[in-house]
Amino acid sequence: MQMEDTHELPKRARYYQALCDSEALNKGESYRNLKEQYIIFICPDDIFKQEQAIYRFKNLEIGNAKIELGDQCWKN
Repeated sequence: MQMEDTHELPKRARYYQALCDSEALNKGESYRNLKEQYIIFICPDDIFKQEQAIYRFKNLEIGNAKIELGDQCWKN
């Protein structure tokens, strides 16, 4: 368990997603078999300094946030 803010949480979330995805499929298996994925971090401090108890992230199109990538991966 990491208790100090090393300013790497966003990249750690990306890394954990990659680890989970790489273990979820066998070679040649269809990407359709990937399941929904939730990566959850419980942090003692508010690293984004916006006074929210929970932050939820998903992949959205930068120019139009109504367009979701739909990769079924969320980070909380």
